[in-house]
Amino acid sequence: YIDNNLPKEKVDGWRGVSGRFKHTTLHNNFAQMYEIISAVIKKEPRFWETFITRYSAQLEDLKDRYVANGLIDGKNAEGVNSAIYGCYPLHPISTFILPRLSEKVAQNERTLFTFLSSPEKHTLSYFLENADGEFPLLTPDYLYDYFEPLFRKEVYTSEIHKIYKLTSNILQKLDGNTIHSRIIKTISLIYMVEQYEKLPPIYDIIVDAFREAVDDPKEISIALEDLINKDCIVYLKRSNNYLKLKESSGVDIPSEI
Repeated sequence: YIDNNLPKEKVDGWRGVSGRFKHTTLHNNFAQMYEIISAVIKKEPRFWETFITRYSAQLEDLKDRYVANGLIDGKNAEGVNSAIYGCYPLHPISTFILPRLSEKVAQNERTLFTFLSSPEKHTLSYFLENADGEFPLLTPDYLYDYFEPLFRKEVYTSEIHKIYKLTSNILQKLDGNTIHSRIIKTISLIYMVEQYEKLPPIYDIIVDAFREAVDDPKEISIALEDLINKDCIVYLKRSNNYLKLKESSGVDIPSEI
């Protein structure tokens, strides 16, 4: 365990020792996590039945899209319903990222449940109180805002902290809560959870993430082109068509001074 206040020599010294150990990864059953999340998100039964009837087309569209692209295991019908219906208003990509990100950066599940049940800023309750439209969806960028203090506390040599620093530098060049900054936060989270087989950082995934958040899907395509032209992201055509945060996107020191 590395305390954030340790000097660089001690952190590097521990990293040298830790490399001699065999690393064993424990994998959670995330289908069960979806059930737990859906149990925490309480819905008033009569209202929920009316809501499902009214927005059945949108919910079924989400289900079909994310079973088709493999993000949700279509063989487990109960798990699919938990992920789409039970975890609503979380967007399916947010539902996928939330437990995996919490496992990586939080010390225990309390962080995840605080997000789902607390009225604090950047939580689910706060989102619902300030949501626009009749069919709100909590997109992945909202998770970035909630976990941002934990990213900042990550050990400076960790991959997550490196991604966070790069993301922060890029966000300084963009305006607040625009679709551009929301796309950057989402790409950042995809690289943090590292589940590229199911959630690759590609064009289609980004468009799908914000399809319901904009009036016209073309807005997302235009925003992606802008980000590429501004040197915020790079399109890796030779690497599975991945979108990647551009390393050179640092702070312009002279202009800041």
